[in-house]
Amino acid sequence: MKNFCKIITAATVLGVLIFSGLSAPSINVSAAPQYAAALTFRSIGEQDGWVKESDEFSQKGGYKNAASSFLLVGDDDQDRQICTILSFDTSLIPDNGVVRSAVLELHRAGNLGSDPAGSLGKLSVAVKSAPFGGDPGLQLKDFQAKANTRKGGVYIRVPGTNRFTASLKTSRLYLISNAGVTQLRVCFTGGDNDNQSMDAYRFYSGDEDGLDRQPSLTVQYFIPEKDPAVWYPAVNTSWQIQLAGILDTGVDVQVYDVDLFDTPRAKIDQLHADGRKVICYFSAGSWEDWRPDAGDFPDSVIGKSLDGWPGENWLDIRKIKILGPIMSARLDLAVQKTCDGVDPDNVDGFRNGSGFKLNFQNQFAYNLWLAEQAHARKLSIGLKNDLSQIKALVPYFDWSLNEQCFEYLECGKLLPFVQSGKPVFGIEYQGAPSSFCPQANLMDFNVLKKRLNLKAWRIPCR
Repeated sequence: MKNFCKIITAATVLGVLIFSGLSAPSINVSAAPQYAAALTFRSIGEQDGWVKESDEFSQKGGYKNAASSFLLVGDDDQDRQICTILSFDTSLIPDNGVVRSAVLELHRAGNLGSDPAGSLGKLSVAVKSAPFGGDPGLQLKDFQAKANTRKGGVYIRVPGTNRFTASLKTSRLYLISNAGVTQLRVCFTGGDNDNQSMDAYRFYSGDEDGLDRQPSLTVQYFIPEKDPAVWYPAVNTSWQIQLAGILDTGVDVQVYDVDLFDTPRAKIDQLHADGRKVICYFSAGSWEDWRPDAGDFPDSVIGKSLDGWPGENWLDIRKIKILGPIMSARLDLAVQKTCDGVDPDNVDGFRNGSGFKLNFQNQFAYNLWLAEQAHARKLSIGLKNDLSQIKALVPYFDWSLNEQCFEYLECGKLLPFVQSGKPVFGIEYQGAPSSFCPQANLMDFNVLKKRLNLKAWRIPCR
């Protein structure tokens, strides 16, 4: 955990720590029942500012202003877009802190020209977990520099006030850096409105004397704690996965991954008696027409078929109210069968042709719900594939199970699990073990060569 004492110049009063320093942003740290702490960061005045487009269609910065006490967002009389860049030193978030909410607040000082509300679209926030242009000081290229996400949140004006707040999307909270500066870019989604008139909001900057009017970022986080009733496998854990054929219980491994529906309780009891842990597999993101609960899924949540898997279709994971009771029943079955953990498959439908308009946030919300439901039942849970969401989800899952990362050259994306002290279980279907095992062992992955039918046959890398 980071040492908070490095900039403390005040005392503790009624459970609230007040931090201040000559060059540090003002920060309030308060305890909250559901979080380890709530931190309020003020923007760094010498680094924030606004950047104006060089011309209406360039989409590149042409003029910047870091000295003004006011920040501009809108367009000018030549229809050049103006965006604001905000810098926050968020390094006081502990190394092991997991951010659960972040709210950005701006205070409007007035308008330049007409009110841009409506004609320029929505006031949106892009997030970068490092300086946009590589240097925290305001730069022209901050205007067009690539963000980690362009759609981090949308501002909403607090009725009857000049306060504008934006709650960052929960799926993007991992972008808030605990290693240094987090930068945010505030722009209107419409760019300009072609009326050749100045239309801009004027916000107070970090140079404003009034602390309560400076841009702020309030972050709530928690420190993960292991539940002693949940099984957490070690990084180096031997394992076997068998989802078809007569179960061979004689493989000398620490963990078995078996089918939730097809494996009798007696077999799981036998594996436990032999000193094994048992992971129970089920599909959380697809409908399978042969499962005993297939009739519980209404047609409205059943989408396109999975390529190469007859009788299996993607699910509309946005409909948690419909899918929740079905998946909860499956998790309850895992408890009844004394499974130690669960392996929910097909939790990356948003990256596939599901037949539904799924996005990153939809998938994140569903996968987080699965993790919370599993842990509520004292079940360990793994993240299956879903490589693009690993950084966002690694705090909530206990291990990863990936297929074919060496075949598709994407194993580096799994490293956050090992770096967090959590194992990666890997399967490769193609190639000789000699082509991937040395690298798998070097990366501390637990990789098996398997056939696609996932019967008992296996070649372990270690």
